[in-house]
Amino acid sequence: MITTVSLESGVFPVKVFFERRQSARAAVGTKQLILRCPLYLSKPQKAQTWSWFMDWLRKVEAEQPDAFNHLKLKEYRSGSSLRVGKRTYTIIIEEANRKTVGGRLEKDRLQVFLPKGTDPRQASKAIKTVLSRLVARDFLPEIKQRVYELNEQHFGKKIADVRLKYNTSNWGSCSSNQIINLSTRLLFAPQRVIDYVIVHELAHLIEANHSKKYWKLVEERMPEYREYEQWLKKNGRMYDF
Repeated sequence: MITTVSLESGVFPVKVFFERRQSARAAVGTKQLILRCPLYLSKPQKAQTWSWFMDWLRKVEAEQPDAFNHLKLKEYRSGSSLRVGKRTYTIIIEEANRKTVGGRLEKDRLQVFLPKGTDPRQASKAIKTVLSRLVARDFLPEIKQRVYELNEQHFGKKIADVRLKYNTSNWGSCSSNQIINLSTRLLFAPQRVIDYVIVHELAHLIEANHSKKYWKLVEERMPEYREYEQWLKKNGRMYDF
């Protein structure tokens, strides 16, 4: 079930799951707030669980004021700026007589074309998608270069391709056919953190798991990797289009 909640800092989407479990559990997801409930709750029990959930949300909001910021519907305005790494882009949004969303990158201008009358929530999602694709296209050559540099320096393994794509479930992955995938969200992070994720994925060219042997490979190449792991856990939600 999908619903919304109103808190002091805004209105946020909630996804409710009913599962075979003994007690309720709450979490802040990448796309929505999450409430997991036991199956077969009576109406009074459902009300009590929801009350507990709201109390939990208010406590999180009070202790971490920015905890839900990544879930807010982002408003993109034509003429606004987008800072990614050391680059600053100007966003230009135009409505036109067209059926699909499109985009174009011209130097430091990210142009997004929307069909006339697009619903605001759909427009927000569409703009985010287009911006991510355009920025990925702009950054891909240097990201590829960095992946190959770190591979040559630390691993010397065959790489089939390097791809940048929008992804909220992870920061990167290494496919079985030697393709290194990196999330465009990573472009907002400091360079050393980007390097860590690249090294993390390159190590999978040798060990396609997260075994002790795998982590030893990572630590040998980047002894301070735990610092970057913690940095991403703490700050990762802030990095998005």
